[in-house]
Amino acid sequence: MNLIERYEVGPAGVLASRYTSQVIRAAEDGVTAYFFNHEPDVAGIEVLHGGRLGRRYEYGGGLLGVEIVLCDPLDRSDVALLEYRTAFSPTSSRAMEVRRPAYARAENVSLSVRFAGEGRPRTAWTCTWDDPLSEQPVEEERVGPGGDSLYWFLPYIEETVVGFRWQ
Repeated sequence: MNLIERYEVGPAGVLASRYTSQVIRAAEDGVTAYFFNHEPDVAGIEVLHGGRLGRRYEYGGGLLGVEIVLCDPLDRSDVALLEYRTAFSPTSSRAMEVRRPAYARAENVSLSVRFAGEGRPRTAWTCTWDDPLSEQPVEEERVGPGGDSLYWFLPYIEETVVGFRWQ
């Protein structure tokens, strides 16, 4: 379903936050949670609409995740709106990319990165990776930063990882 992600990079070039708004659709009856994979340097997650934080997980290759327990269980084809904000540790290393994995289909995907202060990139690319942990993108296209931000709209994504990298 629909997906909007807005990243903020602070003046020191460190990823500060990500705001996510997405509509999810249940593939079966009795869906009670959405699983949110996240980066290791996440300092906190705040659910703004649609649920509350549940159990946290650590699994294969250092991946981390948390359940967002839905306000109401969903039956097959029911939809719910989720909004959440992710804060990153201010001691994180300098950000040079952001990635968004999509296992199920997401439509009307809007990704943006806003840079505060002097941390604007000289060069940037939209990228597609075949795996969340892959070093090199399988596809990339150079884009010019528009003022203080990067923006990418995709009609849909599925079974892929998309995002930006910059220098």
